[in-house]
Amino acid sequence: MARVLVIAFVGDARDTVVAAFDEAGHQVENAEPKDSAVTHAKTSQPDVMCVDLGDQPAFGREVARVLAKTKATRDIPMVLYGVDAETEPRARTAAPRAVLISQRAPKAVMVAVKKALSNRIRDYDDEDV
Repeated sequence: MARVLVIAFVGDARDTVVAAFDEAGHQVENAEPKDSAVTHAKTSQPDVMCVDLGDQPAFGREVARVLAKTKATRDIPMVLYGVDAETEPRARTAAPRAVLISQRAPKAVMVAVKKALSNRIRDYDDEDV
């Protein structure tokens, strides 16, 4: 099973996604951006990083941008979830290789993680969920 790092701002939304990965048998950790998610990602070296853009998109994009440019984390697959039409262009610029989805439901995030880990495609439509 994968080692998953979830970076989210709101406890309830984060806890739901973390619980879904945990129940599926993944090793899951969570980091709040204020607790230096970048440092956490560098030290834990997860198989995939999931960044929630839903509640604070500008801050989430900045975390994603730094993760995508940092030598220790830039090759780790990333999923940006909670991406809406307004934030999508900036999200793509921040993390060009990330899988982007609009949904924040745990199932949707898990499907996106599978796709990111398989490297079959870099981006897809929410209809795939």
